Amino acid sequence: MIILFFTLSPKGPDSLPLIDIPHFDKIGHFGLFFILSIFLFLAVSNTKRKITWLVTICYCTFLGVLTEYVQTKIEGRTGDIMDFIADMLGGICGALLISYINFQHREEF
Repeated sequence: MIILFFTLSPKGPDSLPLIDIPHFDKIGHFGLFFILSIFLFLAVSNTKRKITWLVTICYCTFLGVLTEYVQTKIEGRTGDIMDFIADMLGGICGALLISYINFQHREEF
């Protein structure tokens, strides 16, 4: 819901007066999908490792494509391939991080 709120609101984060960071929207996309992929990975981690990765990456891809497409239909917003790339990189990095943490945690026992 948080991702949908920020990516589908009529005005993007660049319109906020206190934020003057170049490419802030890319950082936001990366961060939101990074967190999303961690939660998704943990939610389906009881399945086989390949299935966990497949579900996480497919869901992040689907949501990234969907939000960028819907943005093309919202006045004042545009879809951007670079936003989608930031979504995917955030999703992959989040899944890599939690996968690495899970792997390290298993070795301790």
